[in-house]
Amino acid sequence: MSFRSGYGHKCAIEMYRDATLRQAKLAGVTIPTFMCRKCGKRQTVAGRRQVVRGASRHGYHCAACSTAARNGDRAGCAHG
Repeated sequence: MSFRSGYGHKCAIEMYRDATLRQAKLAGVTIPTFMCRKCGKRQTVAGRRQVVRGASRHGYHCAACSTAARNGDRAGCAHG
C-alpha cells in the first residue's frame, strides 16, 4: 500500500520508512572503537586498559595487548 500526497510526492510515512531502511544497513557503524597504543589497530572497547591509570588522554591498550603485557610477553599481542 503506497501512501502518496495529493501532489504525487512521498508522504512522511514513506520518507520515514526509506530512512530507517537505509539506517538498518549501518548497524555496525555505531560500535564504539579506539586505537590501541601498542599494536596501532582499531579495536572495540571491550577489555581495553588505560596506558596510564586515571589518565585517559594517554590512550588505551586493547584486551589482547594488555593480557600479553600481564603475562610477561614482550612481543605484544598476537594480532600486532
